[in-house]
Amino acid sequence: ERRMFYLEVGVSTRHVRASYDFRMLVFLAQDHTVLASWDLPPGYDWMDPHTWGRHKVFQGKFSLSLPANVPQGEHELGFVLIDAHGEVMQPVTDGAPENERDWRIGGEEIPTAFAEGEVRFPKALRVTSLEAREDASIKGVERAIQTARDGRCEEAEETWWNVRYRRPQDRAWIESYEPRVARPIARCWLNQARENPDEVIALIERTRSWNHQLKDLPSFTEPFVLDRMERGETALSEKNWKEAYRLFTEVLTLDPSVSRARRHAETARAWRLGIGPETEAPPEEEATDADKDERDDLSTPELPRKDPAGDAQALEAP
Repeated sequence: ERRMFYLEVGVSTRHVRASYDFRMLVFLAQDHTVLASWDLPPGYDWMDPHTWGRHKVFQGKFSLSLPANVPQGEHELGFVLIDAHGEVMQPVTDGAPENERDWRIGGEEIPTAFAEGEVRFPKALRVTSLEAREDASIKGVERAIQTARDGRCEEAEETWWNVRYRRPQDRAWIESYEPRVARPIARCWLNQARENPDEVIALIERTRSWNHQLKDLPSFTEPFVLDRMERGETALSEKNWKEAYRLFTEVLTLDPSVSRARRHAETARAWRLGIGPETEAPPEEEATDADKDERDDLSTPELPRKDPAGDAQALEAP
């Protein structure tokens, strides 16, 4: 089995000129010696940095292959930025003293491993055996389940994501264990919704993102759905399009199967955007085939899920 690790990097730029573009290199070091390095293309080389726009953040997800010479143990993770002229860009500390930072500058605060101006994070990566990884993964799954049962939903989610990060591109394993974690996390968020009815929309959205088939979910959401349907139809009759649209979209978050809410939301949205029909729509039996086809094509977009294994770019070490 190939040895790999997952790395997620966020980077932004204030510049919109090509002369300020850069490349990003990452490396592993031990005792100030480079063990492996990779070129992480900003924007995956789909868009050059100067085209991103000011303060836009590129969030890169990479699955990196570890060469055989990297031993087990803890290693430093280092970064070097190369400008458009091939020079190393020097880091800025913003005045933060060394003892308050979890990173060090190579050539200034510690001996250089790759290039002067590198930024290194001590003990950022631990390389383990496959057996140790499997043991840590199973314990992570058990910890995520127990944390969810204890009512600490966000911590449970984070625990599961950390387990996934240990297994980049190992879809078979993830698909085997995720259902075991998803139900207790969904139950955790549903319990939070019971305790915090004022936040029911956001909490049910998170519940459904993990598991939309909990047996008591429909009975819990029903009164919230009925309330919003009634208020939404009132707002629709009063031509308060903005309020009507908000209420009907909330209904669809609570229960995506309510087709009447979808139709009303589309109507409110059309009027809100100034594209409402001049007259009422024809009765259903008089609708054209094109209208029916268009209706059939409408569907609720899938909730976004964090998927490091699916989004990651796989790179080999040079």
